[in-house]
Amino acid sequence: MRRTLAVVLLTVCCLSATAGLAAGVHDESTDDTLGIELAPDGDADVVHVTTYNLSVDEERSAYNGLADNETARAEHREATLSDLQAAAATGRNGSELDMRVRNPAVETSERDGYGYVTVTATWESLAYHNETMVVVTEPFRSGYEPDRDVTIHGPEGYRRGVVQPRPGIARLNSAVWSYEGTDFSDLYAGFEEHDDGTETTTATDAPSDGPEATTAAPDGGLKGVGVFLQAVLLAVLPVAALLLALQRRE
Repeated sequence: MRRTLAVVLLTVCCLSATAGLAAGVHDESTDDTLGIELAPDGDADVVHVTTYNLSVDEERSAYNGLADNETARAEHREATLSDLQAAAATGRNGSELDMRVRNPAVETSERDGYGYVTVTATWESLAYHNETMVVVTEPFRSGYEPDRDVTIHGPEGYRRGVVQPRPGIARLNSAVWSYEGTDFSDLYAGFEEHDDGTETTTATDAPSDGPEATTAAPDGGLKGVGVFLQAVLLAVLPVAALLLALQRRE
C-alpha cells in the first residue's frame, strides 16, 4: 500500500511538472499584432495581422470585403507594405541599419469566430547582430509607434535575454508588448544563442550602453529539455526520500 501511494505521488509530481512547461507556450492571440521572427543575421520575417470579430456585423462585413475580393486584398497588402516601409525608413534614418521591407504577401483565414487578414514580408537588417546575439531597438527608438501589439521571437536556438520595457508576456525565446500603455521609444529586445552546457541568469532590464551591448543574459535557469529535467528532478526528490523511508521501515 505504501509503495502504491508513493508511485501515485511520483506520477502526480511528474505530470505537474510537465503541465507547467506546457503552460509556457504562447496562446493564440485575437488582437491585431505585428509579429517579428528574427534570424541570426539580423533579418526578420514579419507578420502583420489584423483581426475581425465575426460575431459583430460591421467587422464581419469588413472581413468578408477582403476575403471575397482579390483587389481589396491587394490594396490592403500594398497599404500595409507602405506602412512597414515607412517604419523601415524611420529606422534606417535613425541608425546605421540599412532596413528594407520586401516580398509582401496577403492571405485571409478564419478560426474560432475570428477572421484574420495576414500580411507577411521580409524585413532586411531589422536587428543589430554579432556571432552570438541579435538586438532589436529600431525603428521603435526612432519614433515608430505601432498601432497593434508587438511580438518578437529570437532566432531558433536562441534565448530571450535583456528586454525593456517589461513585456506583458515573456517566454523562453519571445516577448509580447501591448501597444496600449507601452512606451516603445526605449525598446530593447536582446536574444542570445543558447548554450546547453551553461546555466544563465534572468535579465529583463536593458544595459545602459544601448544596442551595441553584447552582455545580454538569456532567460534564467536551464532551458528546453533542461527545464523539463530540472522540474522533474525537483518533483521527484521528495518522493524518492519517501520511498527510501518506506523501504527502511519494511
